[in-house]
Order: sequence, then structure tokens, then C-alpha cells
Amino acid sequence: MEHSLNSVICVLNSRYIHSSLAPWYLMAGIDAYCENVKATVVEGTINERLEDIAERILIQNPQVIGFCCYIWNITATKQAFFVTFHVIPSANYLKRLL
Repeated sequence: MEHSLNSVICVLNSRYIHSSLAPWYLMAGIDAYCENVKATVVEGTINERLEDIAERILIQNPQVIGFCCYIWNITATKQAFFVTFHVIPSANYLKRLL
């Protein structure tokens, strides 16, 4: 089946070995209940260059970009949002504080 909506779920972890479960649960729900949506998880760390994370998001050519936010990563996530927004201003952005 062809997907009509391409989305990215982005999360900034403290380290790659401490991966957040939230985006993976969101993607599983999308896969199970949203037949016309293709979701991809893009992970980064708070110590990574935001331009590198934005580039990995851009490669997916998303129509919707969601950011998983936590209290400890909110500053880096907001910065990633602004960098990504300047690269892909036409996408729809979702942000959820967990």
C-alpha cells in the first residue's frame, strides 16, 4: 500500500546507549492503526551537532515532524526544532512534552 503521509519522529537522547522508548511506541501505534502514514524514527543525542540531526530528518523528506521532549532535553530539542524549521519550513511540526 502506498503511504499518503510521510512523517518523522525525532528524539534527542542523552547518549545512544540510553535510547528513549517513546518514539518507538509512537511508531508502533502508527504502524498498527494508521495505514496511510509512514513513520520513521530519527534519533540523535544532545551532544550532536543539530545540523547533522536536521540533515538526517531532511533525507526522509517528511510532511510532518514530531519531536519527543523531556525536561532534561527541552533546550536541545527546541534548538533542533528551530534548525529543522529553517531547513524544512513547509513541514507540519508536532511537539509533545513527556
